[in-house]
Amino acid sequence: MNNTAPKGVAQSDAGVTDFAGAVRHLRADGTRRQTLKQFAREGILAAILAGEVRPGEKLLQKDLAEGLGISITPVREALNELSAEGFVHLDPHRGAVVRKMSEEEMIETTSILAALIPLSARLMAENITQAELEHANALQDELEVVTDVTEFVRLNRVFHNFLTNCTRAPRLSAIINPLRDSLTVMLNITVRRIEDRLNQANREHRALLAALAARDVEATVAAMVEHQRPNRKAVRDFFEDQTRPLLR
Repeated sequence: MNNTAPKGVAQSDAGVTDFAGAVRHLRADGTRRQTLKQFAREGILAAILAGEVRPGEKLLQKDLAEGLGISITPVREALNELSAEGFVHLDPHRGAVVRKMSEEEMIETTSILAALIPLSARLMAENITQAELEHANALQDELEVVTDVTEFVRLNRVFHNFLTNCTRAPRLSAIINPLRDSLTVMLNITVRRIEDRLNQANREHRALLAALAARDVEATVAAMVEHQRPNRKAVRDFFEDQTRPLLR
């Protein structure tokens, strides 16, 4: 495996920009001995979720390979996988394009999550270990000192995907985590328009962690449901008004 740091890619006409910022945290997220395809998938997904490449923009395999410091073959395999997961659209004429989600798709996604989150929270409270709880608290400590919105959204994804994996229900995690990931680009934009949303989210995280520490199943479910409640409003805001200035 190529363990060198990813190289940056200059701005191109296809809309592919510098990948260094988007992939610099890959191994810090617990990514260890990845295959090249896994590394490419995480690198491209990180760039999409961070807004480095926007919905509708082309993903040129050559630029992606250079930006990640790997060959084209694992990039092609990663794009096929991301296409199956709904993040990339493989257009026969334009090639790989970052997929746009419609309002109907986003509403459906939040509805599915609303149905599955209570089950996830219940299993989380029943199965999380003390070591996992300590790791989740350490991630939350990091979230509380982050001021950059994109970095907060990235680390928030790590926090929630980690907790979902603590359910000991891999099939459930395989459904919830990609659905939540698919909303990340939208959340990256909307949280900038909600005054004090980062602090509010941190308070909700602490309430969730306290419920988990007490092994209180019902309190965990209630905390998780309350934390997810703003997502439906965020979807409406995302489509109703994208002209308001962003908070920094």
